[in-house]
Amino acid sequence: MGTKRKTKLCLNVNGKRCVSTTSVKLLGIEIDWKLTFNKHVDIIAKNANNKAAALSRLRYKLDVSQKLSLYHSYVLSCFGYCPIIWMFSGKSSNDEINRVQKKALRVVHNDYASTFEELLKKGNHLQIHHINNMKLLVEVFKCLSGNNPPFLNNLFRPKYTRFNLRTSNLLMLPHSKTLTYGLKSITYRGGTIWNSLPDMFKHSKDVNDFKMKLKKNVNLKCTCHLCTS
Repeated sequence: MGTKRKTKLCLNVNGKRCVSTTSVKLLGIEIDWKLTFNKHVDIIAKNANNKAAALSRLRYKLDVSQKLSLYHSYVLSCFGYCPIIWMFSGKSSNDEINRVQKKALRVVHNDYASTFEELLKKGNHLQIHHINNMKLLVEVFKCLSGNNPPFLNNLFRPKYTRFNLRTSNLLMLPHSKTLTYGLKSITYRGGTIWNSLPDMFKHSKDVNDFKMKLKKNVNLKCTCHLCTS
């Protein structure tokens, strides 16, 4: 992983020959040698696109509520497995996700003229990247509450300050050596979005209360490369 030379590395482990590869599938996630996860997103986007095409063929036989049910069950579900791992992939991969979601929403609302933003507002839908940000915040809350395994809880550390700031319960952001990878880490992105939350969210009594507050207030401040470029 990470080597710039396309050298065929080979290891002998207990008499078995292991040859290097550009990607490997582990627990349903396609991990590429550069850790961009673009290949994984390409796979799940194609799967979702096929299901959106199948939904399109049934569009005249179903009403809006039925199409919405299929949209959530078969199209959105393609992007619901371990999104925190791959959610900060490349810009082109995110554009592909948006294209598939827009295609599915056009079928649901039988609207082939509106823009992607107009389609999202039409049914109070959330962009998939926004949904993933909410899931990331839930994991941050669980880590700070001690509800995750210890190796995850230690990813986020509280930031102590002597000053009385407008927002409290801030998290320390890890020092990033590179713009390419450091700013895309779970610790950095999760900490950044968490620090932008009002205190009423951070003082939620439990995970369910936190989720309810997030659903009622969807204006999350995301400054990642996907939202600012």
